[in-house]
Amino acid sequence: MALPSLAGAAPPPAAIDTVREYRGGGAAPTGGGNEHETGLIMLLHIYLEDSHYPLDISVELLQDATDLFTRMDADMDQGWQMGRVWVECPDPRQRCQIVADRLMGALESDNRQMVAMMGAYILWKIPGIKGVRIDTQGEMQETELMIGAGA
Repeated sequence: MALPSLAGAAPPPAAIDTVREYRGGGAAPTGGGNEHETGLIMLLHIYLEDSHYPLDISVELLQDATDLFTRMDADMDQGWQMGRVWVECPDPRQRCQIVADRLMGALESDNRQMVAMMGAYILWKIPGIKGVRIDTQGEMQETELMIGAGA
């Protein structure tokens, strides 16, 4: 399925401090294979046990996937099993914890496209987020969202 292009649209204002310019040939470092010579990149730090994965997500991917993110939210509006707890309507933090769990699975299976999409959702859902420390013990609610200048 092709996502609609929103080329030329600006990133969300609250996320500007996590945006940097990428210059170089080929694809952005972890941007899901989006090839471009110059573009804006948003950085999201993923921590999984003792490993650190800095994800470079292109702003273009973030913008192009808005319809997908809206559909993901609609699915989560129906409620979600978070570990041993059923959450009737997850709040934005819980939604990012759910998506971070999927991101962990994508990292483990080396599914770079899914890693980029899940990282983009987290950046879209919580503007200004710096990173995510994913719980690996099966308790999504323990996944930590790192927000703010000191994160």
